[in-house]
Amino acid sequence: MAGRIVVSTRILQAETQYRVLGTPPDGARVEPAEPSLEDGYLWLMQGEHRSVP
Repeated sequence: MAGRIVVSTRILQAETQYRVLGTPPDGARVEPAEPSLEDGYLWLMQGEHRSVP
């Protein structure tokens, strides 16, 4: 998963849900979520803030 950070995983009966920071790959089944404090922390720790204009 180049350029993406897995924040958390959640195992449900029929599927596994991943909370991921980054641009999803083409064809991925995604659902946008509100950013959390944890998301912001991980984003800053990865140095991504330097690429924001």
